[in-house]
Amino acid sequence: MGNMTKFATPAGAIKFAHLVKPNTKFNPDGNFELSLVFNSDDPKWLELNDKIQKAMKESEAEAIEEINKGKNPGAIAKKKAELKGAIPYSDEYDDSSNPTGSVILKLKRPAKTKEGVINTIKIFDAKNNDITGKVNPGRESIVKAAGYLRPYYMPSTNTYGLSIGLTAIQILKLVEFGGGAEFEEDAGFEYQPDNNEINDSAEDGSLN
Repeated sequence: MGNMTKFATPAGAIKFAHLVKPNTKFNPDGNFELSLVFNSDDPKWLELNDKIQKAMKESEAEAIEEINKGKNPGAIAKKKAELKGAIPYSDEYDDSSNPTGSVILKLKRPAKTKEGVINTIKIFDAKNNDITGKVNPGRESIVKAAGYLRPYYMPSTNTYGLSIGLTAIQILKLVEFGGGAEFEEDAGFEYQPDNNEINDSAEDGSLN
C-alpha cells in the first residue's frame, strides 16, 4: 500500500524484547521484537498517537480505494460497510485484569528480508554512541525506539491497519536481558567500554 512514515517514540519501559537474537518461535528466520509501555496520559505518547491516528486514516482511505477496484457494486458497498481497523497498540492490564492506565506498543522487524539480506537492530546509548552488539536490553529497560509506520489492508479479513517497523533503539536506562540514528543526545545510560575494549581500540588507532 502507501509509503512508510518514519517515527520515534518517547521513552518507554520494555515489557518484552528480542533485540539482539531474533525470536524464531513463529518464524524460522526470526523476528526482532519490542513491546514498549507508555503512560496513556503522557503528552509525548499523545503526540505519537496523533501521528498513528493520522496514518490509520490514510490506511483506511487506501483500503477503500482498493475495495473500490471491485466489479460488483453490492459487494463493494458491503465490504466498505464492514471494513474494520486494527489499532496497533493495546491497553495494559495487571495480573487481576485491571487496566493500569498504560498502553503497549509492539514493534517488529524481520531478521531477514525476502531477498535474504540479514537485518539488525541498531542500539545507541543516551549519548548517541553506537553500542550495537555490546549490550542486550531486557525487561524494564527504559528506551526510545525508531521505526516506521506502514499501512496495510487484508482483503481476507477486510481489515486495515499499520505495521509498526523497528530499526533502532536508544537506551536511557539499561536492564540487561536475563538479569546516524533517529535520536538526539539525551541524559541517561552511556556505554562505558571495559579495559579490553579500550586497549583494542588503542591498538587499532581508533582512539586519540
